[in-house]
Amino acid sequence: MEFRERQGISRSAILIVIPIALYYALVFTYSVNVPFWDDFELLRARPTEGVSILQWLGRPNNEHRIVLTNLAAKVLGRIEGHLDFRHLSVIGNLLLVPCVALLFGVFSRMRAAPLLFVPVAALMFSAHSWENMIWPTASIQSYGVLVFAFSSLQQFFSGGPRGVGLSLVLAACGAFTSASGLLIFPVLALWAGTRVLDSHPGRERRSRFVALGTILFVAVAVGVLFRQGHTRPPHASMLAKVLEDPLAAAVRVPIVIGSFINVQRLVGSTPLANWIALVSGVTVLAFFVKLIRRGLIRRDPLLFHLACFLVLSACAIAAGRATHGYGQAMSSRYVIVSASMVSALYLAWLGMADLDAVIGRRVRRAGLMLAFTYLSLSTVESVPKLAERRDALTGGMQRWVETGTGLLHHDPEGVDPLLRSAMKNGYYRSPD
Repeated sequence: MEFRERQGISRSAILIVIPIALYYALVFTYSVNVPFWDDFELLRARPTEGVSILQWLGRPNNEHRIVLTNLAAKVLGRIEGHLDFRHLSVIGNLLLVPCVALLFGVFSRMRAAPLLFVPVAALMFSAHSWENMIWPTASIQSYGVLVFAFSSLQQFFSGGPRGVGLSLVLAACGAFTSASGLLIFPVLALWAGTRVLDSHPGRERRSRFVALGTILFVAVAVGVLFRQGHTRPPHASMLAKVLEDPLAAAVRVPIVIGSFINVQRLVGSTPLANWIALVSGVTVLAFFVKLIRRGLIRRDPLLFHLACFLVLSACAIAAGRATHGYGQAMSSRYVIVSASMVSALYLAWLGMADLDAVIGRRVRRAGLMLAFTYLSLSTVESVPKLAERRDALTGGMQRWVETGTGLLHHDPEGVDPLLRSAMKNGYYRSPD
């Protein structure tokens, strides 16, 4: 390898590391050892009498089964002797690394200059996901389900009975990490069905029919297991709310997909920020359709089906949060879905483009400037929100210690005994 080539790789590696380092610097700076909303459920240190450890790990949490979150809290509590929500935030945010590593694996097949991966790093490690930075439950669910979804599709892409089997195991893990993980199964079924149609009659087609049948069987089995003993929360009348105003529900989908651009604080207007996200989302979807028309399904089925999963996830978010207005479509918890969608389509475009003809030195420089401008704007937009949430958490805990009120939860009186019990038995220690 020539010196100039090594120098270029080193420069690219540094530029890729910058957004990663900035992201985790913000995680360490603003995360605190104070529970927030769903985090309070993690203070249950052990199963109640008559409940097995597996039932306890997989207990319903709103519309989800958060086995990975419960398991991470349990293991961390066992290692440290108590539960530290700051450390749990770090663990949850570290799950973003394998997500990006899997995308880099796709990128590496293209033999493109490493510099072209910088926009993906800037998107995926954007500070627009600020809530996930300091909310352990949100980060483990949001990033964990993407790890399982990406891995499942990657294993299915590898082919063979072993690949199908591993993809189903990973899909089941995704389903019990977040409810959106259930959407991996219809995407796998779509992919398997396409393979059946593309196969030749005979042994090949029979084996692919078996794979499709296995996926459908496992999907039904996981769905039944997921629903067992599951009660929907009062706010989750999803279908009824969607049917009340289907147009509003449909509009939320492109807003979710376009939420990687969130300039609410910069423009000083929530409606204008929603419109910008809406236009961005429609543009991303139009670009997806354009790539499909150019043969994306056959040229890169992995990225096509990954994009399908992300679109379905956006639809589920738009429907599941129908009772919360347009603001929830812009929630920072879901920005990672938008960023992953844009990253997948960008990689798909790179794979289909004539890199030497289309992406010259000037275009690369412009792309770098755009990536770091985006990174800077997302940081400027999100750091004040991080500081505000950190102060609210620490201030609320201090008020609770002094007056018995101030917990950030929709039912502070309901979780008060849970917190007191965890502190009494030493499972949780409030920050000094």
